[in-house]
Amino acid sequence: MRKLDFKEQVLPHAIVILLFIAVSISFFSPVVFENKTLFQHDIYQYLGSAKELMDYRAQNGTEGLWTNSMFGGMPGYLISTVFKGDFTSYIQGVLLLNLPHPLQILFASFLSYYILLLVFRVRPVLAATGAIIFGLSSFNIIGIAAGHNSRILAIAFMPLVLAGIHLFLHRDKLWGFILTSLGLAIQLRTNHLQMTYYLLLIVVIYGISELYFEYKESRIKEFAKNISFLAIAALIAVGANFGKLWTVYEYSEYSMRGTSELTRTSSSGENKSGLERDYAFQYSNGISEPLALFIPNILGGSSQQELDDDSNLGIALRRNGVPRNQISAQLKSVPTYW
Repeated sequence: MRKLDFKEQVLPHAIVILLFIAVSISFFSPVVFENKTLFQHDIYQYLGSAKELMDYRAQNGTEGLWTNSMFGGMPGYLISTVFKGDFTSYIQGVLLLNLPHPLQILFASFLSYYILLLVFRVRPVLAATGAIIFGLSSFNIIGIAAGHNSRILAIAFMPLVLAGIHLFLHRDKLWGFILTSLGLAIQLRTNHLQMTYYLLLIVVIYGISELYFEYKESRIKEFAKNISFLAIAALIAVGANFGKLWTVYEYSEYSMRGTSELTRTSSSGENKSGLERDYAFQYSNGISEPLALFIPNILGGSSQQELDDDSNLGIALRRNGVPRNQISAQLKSVPTYW
């Protein structure tokens, strides 16, 4: 057995991890040093919807399976249910060094992407740089500010799954299997299946490219065998989250996204069922919107944004004789998105 070289094989990664912690602390320094809390709109809404369930849990020591805090009542497991025996929570805690919120989301993005680049044989310095760029992308930071914790954490763990798959196929089957299974388990634990669906699309595209190269080398049988082992790793990850996944699947049949007992009539007079396309895609990115990941405000801004008095809108309002007190009020919340 080859002896571990601490200076070459451990120290560089330890320094990088310390760097990730330092960047996370620096970015959220008011949380760490000033005892402040990040205001996240969606989290405050969640606390309101989950309060009845959390109070019931505190008083009775058991889980409430229904709550009247949302709509006309809905299953509690869609809002706040603790599934006992969930070992993935301990794995996630160890992996993220039990860092406080929201530092752990940023650190998870750094660490997962760093591992992915290392698996692709990128040098530690470049891998650390890429990881920080990935973690500090405006898409992630804006999502954290809005309170989309589960979505951003689900994105943060995506590279970990891809790293495990690539490691299994090209270098180390044992550690690749473990990394794929554990990475997908904690990715599913975030309970944001939309992001898991996007991860599946990435894995399929990656798999097709691997299939092409294996076909050229006449290794289709070996590739099929590898895919079967990776499928087992995926089943283990799904099994670790089976309670969450099954309850959501079961309820979907009775939600507005399931089969409807009613039909609607389209403008052409045709009876249709299911969701309207506009509703289903209401919050999806348009074709040009991904450009906002690279060019700030290319499509204007947010749906409610405060502008300065010397902005074009402020100047136009003054030119048209709008009283200054009205201008100040209007500039506090302007729909700049177009």
